[in-house]
Amino acid sequence: MRTLKIAACLFVALSPWLAPSAAAWGSKGHEVIGFVADQHLSAETRAALKEICSSPSLAYIGNWADAVREDRPETAPWHYVNIPPDAAGFSAERDVPPAGCVVDRIEHFQKVLADKSRKKDERLDALRWLVHLVADLHQPLHCARADDLGGNLIEVKFGEVVTNLHAFWDTEIVEAQGLAQREYARQLLADIRREDLEAWRRGAPAEWASESFQLARSEAYRDERGEPIASGQRLGRAYLTARTVIVDEQLKKAAVRLAWLLNEALAQKA
Repeated sequence: MRTLKIAACLFVALSPWLAPSAAAWGSKGHEVIGFVADQHLSAETRAALKEICSSPSLAYIGNWADAVREDRPETAPWHYVNIPPDAAGFSAERDVPPAGCVVDRIEHFQKVLADKSRKKDERLDALRWLVHLVADLHQPLHCARADDLGGNLIEVKFGEVVTNLHAFWDTEIVEAQGLAQREYARQLLADIRREDLEAWRRGAPAEWASESFQLARSEAYRDERGEPIASGQRLGRAYLTARTVIVDEQLKKAAVRLAWLLNEALAQKA
């Protein structure tokens, strides 16, 4: 089992609902997903990306959507979706607001990227959004409750650190590995089996949102004993260890599915 290293200094990351700088998985997580996804692109997709983007590595464009959020506040709702806690899963009719959400924006930007009649700048922006939002969708607390802002209003403690539940999942579980981005990506790549690829390269963003929602409800919002986490609660190492397995799985799924969507969008059409 990989040794977990708890960062000496953890920081509070505000919610994507509240702060333009917040990022699902943090910048490191987005880069890790990009590095893993790079390895699952087809040769055809790689060639197409070079025509669209001067820096075609997905790891280097994954954080663009957060960097522009301050200048484009209307895009903030695109990074998440609110789902009622008693729902069975995501419902487009119920959960997509007029401003859009992470699910419908992924679908939209895949279509824009695939449309060769669009201007290059439009397709480049679509690529940047797609890379980022597919990652966001797989952070369980980006498909969660509105009343606590996806865990942002739930204060938690871990060791000497005081943060919030959303930030703990966004950043701290990833940082706790003590691995650089490429090293983390290599370990995740080695863990992906053929049967994983077959299972994950299917479905649609709506189904993936429901998966994340179920994980939020059963794992993110509950402590190591299975009890609901209360604001101010101290999380134990058992919570971190068990949720690290889930985070690793979600990072791998996000990467494989991102590559699959890009391969589908950029395949040559007769």
